[in-house]
Amino acid sequence: MRHSWPWPRATSSWCDGRGRLSPAGTSAATDALDPRVRWYGAGAEEPNDACHSREEALAFIRQAVADGVTAEAVDFKDAGDRVVVLVQINHPPEWGEQPEPHGEVITVRDGKVVEMVVYPTVDEALAAVGQPTR
Repeated sequence: MRHSWPWPRATSSWCDGRGRLSPAGTSAATDALDPRVRWYGAGAEEPNDACHSREEALAFIRQAVADGVTAEAVDFKDAGDRVVVLVQINHPPEWGEQPEPHGEVITVRDGKVVEMVVYPTVDEALAAVGQPTR
């Protein structure tokens, strides 16, 4: 199933050439996220470690960018009404070794992101939606 919105193009337009959230990117992210979007780590207990709204998600993104953290959506796997996104996080060199890519399962309804579940690995995200692992 194809999604009615261009996730790769939309997310890549959120940032400037240096991976920072741009003013236009804030607008693009706002347009893509449902007002009641939930963004949390797989297995997280509510209400800890979770964003429960578009405003909370945008605040999290803005803080990460301010801290020098960037994220690149490296690959996308269609999973019906969801998309598995392979994400590479990059942080300032003084934070130590760069992390391995992880997976996020994104649920889209009516052209808006309603849920983003972060998994420690890409294989865990793929398994969560019944897709073959790498």
